[in-house]
Amino acid sequence: MDEKPYSFSLSRTEFRYEFESVSQEKVVQKVVLFTQTDSPQIFNLALLDVLEGGKMSDVSVTNNDDLRTVIATVFKIIEDFLNKNQDRFVIFKGSDDRRQRLYRIVIGRELELLQQNFQIWGVVDNEITIFEINKEINFYLIGKKMKTSKKIVTKTTAEQIVQKKLNEVNDMLKKTDLSKLGIIR
Repeated sequence: MDEKPYSFSLSRTEFRYEFESVSQEKVVQKVVLFTQTDSPQIFNLALLDVLEGGKMSDVSVTNNDDLRTVIATVFKIIEDFLNKNQDRFVIFKGSDDRRQRLYRIVIGRELELLQQNFQIWGVVDNEITIFEINKEINFYLIGKKMKTSKKIVTKTTAEQIVQKKLNEVNDMLKKTDLSKLGIIR
């Protein structure tokens, strides 16, 4: 992404990143919260606004005219999380249909760039598939891009590596109760 992200901080007591969405009208405190699922290797991601009184919401509308910067910041945070937890995966979905579609559009638009650092999958009916730009999915699943040796890898070998990784992640996902990944309010 070409957008410069906001600076962010990480609380060491939990996987909680914080940053501020800034416009001329207001400053909105944002939280990206990673919560471990039933599978110790899969973490649910929630993007939350901190409301008055300290409550958090994933359905509030900020209207700060900085969507691109917020999304760029979230992907930098995902990258930071996965760099520190390389054998982990991040799973998320939009808190409503509009946000789910927005995430699919943004990931699709930035897919080539995102795939330089991440492996991106879609989860449909509890099965993992390679992310496809216009395919509706239930959840997005992101992992750190696999490092391969510098030797030339044939397409068949690359497909085998990807399929092996998909099978491993599918096995982890089957141990995760996705119904518990409901919306945090």
